[in-house]
Amino acid sequence: MAREELKELKQVFKAEMTIMTAPAFLTCLTLVVFFGCFHSSVSLASRAGANASHVLKDLLDSTFYDKRLRPNFEGDPVEVSLNVFLTSIGGLDEKEMQFETTFFLRQTWKDSRLAFGDAYKVRNFSISGDIMDQIWKPDTYINNEKSSFAPPKQFLLQLFPDGKVLYSQRMTVLAACMMDLHNYPMDKQRCSIAFESYGMTTHDLILSWASEPYKKSVGVADGVTLSQFALDEYTAEKSLANYTTGSFTILKVTFLIRRKKFYYVVQTYIPTILITILSWVSFWIPRSSPPARVALGITTVLALTTLIFGIQSSMPKVSYVKAIDWFLMISFSFVFAALIEYPSSTFIKFQAEKISKTGTTILRKVKGENVVNSADDLTMNTTSYGHTNHAKELEGDLSEDNAEEKHGFRKTTRFNGVSDVSNPRDYELNDEGLRHRKQKERDMESFKENFTDSEVTNVVDKYARIIFPLSYLLYNVGYWIVYLLEIDLLTRS
Repeated sequence: MAREELKELKQVFKAEMTIMTAPAFLTCLTLVVFFGCFHSSVSLASRAGANASHVLKDLLDSTFYDKRLRPNFEGDPVEVSLNVFLTSIGGLDEKEMQFETTFFLRQTWKDSRLAFGDAYKVRNFSISGDIMDQIWKPDTYINNEKSSFAPPKQFLLQLFPDGKVLYSQRMTVLAACMMDLHNYPMDKQRCSIAFESYGMTTHDLILSWASEPYKKSVGVADGVTLSQFALDEYTAEKSLANYTTGSFTILKVTFLIRRKKFYYVVQTYIPTILITILSWVSFWIPRSSPPARVALGITTVLALTTLIFGIQSSMPKVSYVKAIDWFLMISFSFVFAALIEYPSSTFIKFQAEKISKTGTTILRKVKGENVVNSADDLTMNTTSYGHTNHAKELEGDLSEDNAEEKHGFRKTTRFNGVSDVSNPRDYELNDEGLRHRKQKERDMESFKENFTDSEVTNVVDKYARIIFPLSYLLYNVGYWIVYLLEIDLLTRS
């Protein structure tokens, strides 16, 4: 009995001990599992970083990797794909024939020596630092650049497990742009950026656009604006250039830049038109006021000359005539013609007076009248622009003859408006004499109307008031039609 009781006590004790130690055992087991997992994860991360560094160290080991040699050396040429993203464009300078642009240049190529898929299969590497000094990269440059700047520490380099390399860099380039200024300032310019390998021919390296059509490989940021220009469109193309050193592939991005006209309309065209119109005011100033007419003409000529020189100082010295040059030259011609219109009309008046005097003398000779030439018959009164001594004599003759013609009489002899009457028979009824005097009256009235300032208008000024504005208006209509609609004239393209 004692032995059986002892066995029962042992079994109860074991059961109690089992019930008491189960929670503690589970707690200890949980802590062991947690710390073990944490230690494993830390070790795994450390091993991953260590593995990446170890992979890069192995890839860039100078024993196996020589950055001086291109990928697949002595094999097929390496193909480099380009992608361009434009962030700004501007600085278009007609005088220096250049423009400035900022963009991201992305180049992609495959270098099998940098493949790490077998050793490290996590993901691609994004690397910074001095990595660009340790690997091979294309010698891409812009063949029409004047200057360029690329921040050395602002780049992106990614290595993919299969050896693919992505290299992106921000660049600011001042490039040459050969401009055609025939239509300036209504012109459109095509400015390009040409990418090319500097030292590797098509046997070693081939440049190509990343996408087809090529235009998809070029992107433009939203909100790209220019102060005096507008970017209408852009194109991308691929070509082959042959030099004495070999053949090279060229990738070209061409921007169609249109010049905005409003600035030039306000600064050049409107002032020129107003100065030209101002020069025509002299046609309404009486010719008896020569200081006013001459001063106005000279002022407008000098004002337009100053405007022309100011515009030309900012323009390149090209060997052809630009659109703005045509407008300024024609406008200057109108202003200069308005200036010389006054002395021209005075000269014409003087010649008309001489012709009128000569014609009257010849007519008298034909009619058998006695004519005595005197100095006063061929000179113009210096104190009056409209009347001459001869004109006054003609007026005197007409006033005396009017009384005679009322009675139908005609004097047979006349000397400078003084009648020589020696016999009443000298007065005779003569219808021919009456017609002659009436014709003389009409000639005198026509002369006074056209070439005297005592009347309201002068024939030269009267025609100038119509011809100058009308011809200038027609010229402006033709000018704006030709250049706004881009109509080709002769060899102008």
